[in-house]
Amino acid sequence: MYYSHCPFDPREVEELIGEDVSAYEYAEIPSNECKLTSLVLAYVANKSSNNARRSYAIAQTNKDNDSDDDEDMGSEDDEWHTPAAEDECSRTKILAGKGCFAVDDMFVLYQTVGKPCGTDCAVDQKHVLLVFCPTAKGGIATIQAFCTRLIIDSERADPRRYSIYRWHLEHRYWRLDSRVPVRPIESIVLPAAMKNKVLGDVEDFLSPETRAFYLRHGIPYRRSLLFYGQPGAGKSSLIAGLAGKFGRNVCYVSICDEKMSDDALKDAVNRVPSRSIIVLEDIDSLFDKKRGKKNDTPLTFSGLLNALDGIGAAIGQLFVMTTNEAHNLDAALVRHGRVDLSVEFNSCVPEQAELMFANFYPDAPEP
Repeated sequence: MYYSHCPFDPREVEELIGEDVSAYEYAEIPSNECKLTSLVLAYVANKSSNNARRSYAIAQTNKDNDSDDDEDMGSEDDEWHTPAAEDECSRTKILAGKGCFAVDDMFVLYQTVGKPCGTDCAVDQKHVLLVFCPTAKGGIATIQAFCTRLIIDSERADPRRYSIYRWHLEHRYWRLDSRVPVRPIESIVLPAAMKNKVLGDVEDFLSPETRAFYLRHGIPYRRSLLFYGQPGAGKSSLIAGLAGKFGRNVCYVSICDEKMSDDALKDAVNRVPSRSIIVLEDIDSLFDKKRGKKNDTPLTFSGLLNALDGIGAAIGQLFVMTTNEAHNLDAALVRHGRVDLSVEFNSCVPEQAELMFANFYPDAPEP
């Protein structure tokens, strides 16, 4: 049945916990908060203390997703990349199933409510996830701190890997796509002057002094880079190198999606994981030099500019726009102050060829 005043039956809950539920405060995790729901259920599955009432669910995940990353990455002699040596359990994750679970000073109730109903895709049923905490132990404030900690821990940088997220338009959340081994910045073979210019710019931006300057003067603390030039010249590789060098997540937004709107892009920027590089690929494929649309999408030119200007965005984010044809971009999109640094990627030069040879054949004699 559905409950009109609260999303659970107080008498049933009191029977489960053996206490008066009026001594507790509770919070419901909305069903559209897919990431937080998954984090809470995974935490409960690992930490719940009432083993007698424990049930589980198993969900599929991409390789290395949602792992604790406590396992050793292995030496260079390990065949970790082969199917035979792959940890098969990394393709699934354990979540709490339906029931009532004691965890820390709280308890979590996960249940279905009401009768199944038909949808356009399949039969569905309302799921309710509730977190209870005694008022005497902080109540709603403790619950909020618990949820915040789960989110922060999930976005914490790993010195061995960086996380790749993609914006899920339908459910409006950042979906963890994969965790990728960090690529040493030294392995990115680009002209030294260009690479050092980008590294110096990002390092200066992330310094405490720069942050304090931005905040003191009321300037949105964000940085936008434009990588343009020939395909295959190293734009994506440099983004990967920056992520590893500075301990950042990489977040991809598909601005050309037919469902992308001003509000959706604003939500993506506002809800981006902390310490992220927000990548807008092929920025020239959306608008021409006269701001005319090249495809059928609700996103407007002003909506794109507002997102890049960091209006309402979390502080400290890096934007990287990529394009193969910078000459097709509107001047307002790449003006100074909106794009802080433009970097051109050209064909391989002799300096790069020498570096690549030295990387692959370090013991080769000098010519």
